Amino acid sequence: MMIMSEWVWGVSISLILCITVLGMIISWFLLNKKVQVLEKKNTAIERVLKQSRQQNEALYKQQQTFQLTFQEMHHHLTVFMEEQEHLSLQQQDIIKQGGDNKLYQRASKMVALGADVSELMSECDMPKAEAELFVSLQKKIYYQSQK
Repeated sequence: MMIMSEWVWGVSISLILCITVLGMIISWFLLNKKVQVLEKKNTAIERVLKQSRQQNEALYKQQQTFQLTFQEMHHHLTVFMEEQEHLSLQQQDIIKQGGDNKLYQRASKMVALGADVSELMSECDMPKAEAELFVSLQKKIYYQSQK
């Protein structure tokens, strides 16, 4: 009987060891499967992160370009406004000068009423270049006063 109980005891221990080893093998396969899934997710996240970095770099370069363009436009606008102010002052000086004052006042009224270059040339005896300049300046003054 002793032999039988030792045999049962030995078989029980062997069975327990087999079940334990089988459990460990199953656990290893399950863990290996989870590791593969996590590695795939990690690869996908790294790919998205790389794309995000590339987009960030592209947006930064675009922002730099916009900033430079804005600075250039601001500079050109400043120069334009200074030139416009200078021309306006010149026109005011011309109008304030004696002699041709009435002629320029008449030309100014004509432009305000819609006269064009050819009408100024014929009615005020102005050369074409002077009439063109006068019309241009009058329009700029008009638009400036509307702002």
